[in-house]
Amino acid sequence: MHFILYGIKDSVKYYISNLDPLAWTSAPLEAKKYSNRYNGESDILRNYVNYNNLKKLIKDGYLDKVYIASIEIDPITRNINETWRLQLIC
Repeated sequence: MHFILYGIKDSVKYYISNLDPLAWTSAPLEAKKYSNRYNGESDILRNYVNYNNLKKLIKDGYLDKVYIASIEIDPITRNINETWRLQLIC
């Protein structure tokens, strides 16, 4: 199980592949992966620059919300199943 961060705009997911500098990808397999939810949450909620960058994107209308989610990757099909998510910023 891995944890990833993503933003949503108009029901489309944009995965965070890097935070310094902030970079996005449309491919969930290219998202930055965390071994637990607390590391991912910390990268956003305890980092002033990252939090403010994402909050500004929401304020300016580029994103609706930011989530952290747990995912499982099927080793054969490489399909991704989101098993849990938590809204971090709205």
